[in-house]
Formats: sequence, C-alpha cells, structure tokens
Amino acid sequence: MADANRMTLSLRGIGSIKNKHGELRDDEVAYEKLPEYDRYTGTATALISAGIVEEHMLPGQPDRAIASVTVAGPEGFIVIARESDRLFTVQVSISAEEIASRAEREKRLKTDKAAQELQAALAREAKELSALPRSRERYRDDCVRTLKAHLRIVRDTAIVANKHSGFHFDSRTVRAFDDAAMQLLKTVLHGEIVFDAAVQERRIVEIRSPGSKANLPLQNFLQDITSRNDNKQQPAAEDEGA
Repeated sequence: MADANRMTLSLRGIGSIKNKHGELRDDEVAYEKLPEYDRYTGTATALISAGIVEEHMLPGQPDRAIASVTVAGPEGFIVIARESDRLFTVQVSISAEEIASRAEREKRLKTDKAAQELQAALAREAKELSALPRSRERYRDDCVRTLKAHLRIVRDTAIVANKHSGFHFDSRTVRAFDDAAMQLLKTVLHGEIVFDAAVQERRIVEIRSPGSKANLPLQNFLQDITSRNDNKQQPAAEDEGA
C-alpha cells in the first residue's frame, strides 16, 4: 500500500508539458521552475497521469481540505491548491543543493547578460566618441555632407515634384533653388570655423561618465563582479565551541 503522505515524482505519458501557463487542455500540465520549488498546473486527470500527485492527495478528497492541502514530499513539502473549478497547482519543494544550483545559474545568467550589455554600452560609447569631429576639416566635411543630404531631400520631394499632391515648382524656381543651394554649400565650404575645446571636453566627459546612460551597464557589471568576489573572500564563521 502506498504511503499516503509521500510520493515519487515520475513524469509519465501525458498530452504535453508546457513551460508557460496558458490555455491548458485536460491532458496538459504547465511546468514552472522557480527559485525554491517546482510548480505544476493542470487538471486532476493530467496531474495524476503525470505522476505528480495521487488522487487521494487532492483538495476535496476525503479527509482533505477543500482549498489547499500540504503533504510531505521527497525534498520537503508538496502544496496542492485548487486554482479554479478544473485546475490545480502543485508546488513541490526541491533540495537545498538544487536551490543553490538554481541560484548560481541565475547569477551566471545575470552576469552573462551584464557582460552583453557592457559590450553594447562600450560600442555605443565608441560610436558617440567617433561621431565627435576632432578637427576643423572633419567638422566641415560632416557639415557639407549633412547639408547636401538635406538639400537633396527638399529638392527631390518638394521643389522638383511632389508625388502625393501633384504640385511642383516651375523650372525657373528650380534653377533659383539650385543656385541658392550652391551658394549655401560655398558658404559652408569656405566659412571660418570656431572651435571651443571646453565644450567638446565636457561632451567627452559626459559620454564617459559612470553616471551616463551608456555606462550604466558597466557599473552594474562591475558591482556584480565585486559583490561575488567579496562573498568568496569572506572568511567562514569560526565554531564557537572550538
């Protein structure tokens, strides 16, 4: 005769086990791996078929509470609760070793994610720094390129023709626009450039600042690594009886 307060988990043949709790068929069980226990959700039939519970354990069975039941399990307790008219949830305790393993796995995942965010942040920082012109020639080239691009957009979408409205300017206006555009380009090509080194230096400091949005992942990553190293180096508590 089986022990009414203990059970052995063995997932047997059922329709399927889902990793997310969605609409469940009568033969499906939803499984969630949580930090300190496993949780299963399904109908009584599905949970019993999967070997997760036995019928006499369910709430509402003889000598059982209506809403929730707690019984001893292989690694602690099994809590069975009625979630709805047709569904039950089962929380199964896991071993201390498994709890520690899951916690370590979660730390690794967070560290890996932090490292990826760090790489992305460093790439963004490098991109922002490279976008800053460091010479008058580079600044002039950037201005000319930007001006040409905007003038081309205005000319093609408004001056020469507008595909959506059917309106456009006459040839005399187009020539006048082209002449004005050429004059603008000459002004930028030959104009005198003034450089304020303090303004650029403030921008560089801002980009590289630990408090900037781009460097926030770096701070989180370093804080996580420091915290883990501190925990490893912390000496074990001495036995008072020693």
